[in-house]
Amino acid sequence: GLFFEKSFVITVTDVNEAPTISAISDQSTAEDTATSAIAFTVGDVETAVGSLTVTATSSNLGVVATNGITLGGSGANRTVTLMPVANAIGTSPITVTVTDAGGLTATRSFALTVTATVELLVNPQFVLLDPVNPLKPLGWDSTEGWVVFSGSGGNDAPPSVHPAGLLAFGSSSSVVVSQTVPVFPMTS
Repeated sequence: GLFFEKSFVITVTDVNEAPTISAISDQSTAEDTATSAIAFTVGDVETAVGSLTVTATSSNLGVVATNGITLGGSGANRTVTLMPVANAIGTSPITVTVTDAGGLTATRSFALTVTATVELLVNPQFVLLDPVNPLKPLGWDSTEGWVVFSGSGGNDAPPSVHPAGLLAFGSSSSVVVSQTVPVFPMTS
């Protein structure tokens, strides 16, 4: 038998693979309240996980400003914590990006929804209205929204605040009633 032999060189060039980042679920938090640390993982074939660069941006700076984004964690296990802008409500898309040593990136986006909270005002004047006779003021309160009050005796007496946060009307403690009433700001 005849045979033919030929020698040649094959050069294998390393190809940079893009890094990976796990999915991040949409999040929500109350107004003026930071999220808990939101966990995600990163990885890469060529770059050690400790050398991956992670960044995050907000697409609605009126809800989450750049300085309201805090990255944490190390290695493959990373976190992002978000603090909404003071008194902001609404939704902001958040984009988390991981970059490897070769400059390739992977991104994940999720929405942060900031919901409104009921806020108590300091020393405003509100009038409690009698639910049976809405034009008859019952007393003054320093809260906003719905109030549960308890009262005894005459409803025209100024209220006092009980430790439980209830408003008491009258001076007798022998008969106590409770009722929920709306509180409206007084107009000037």
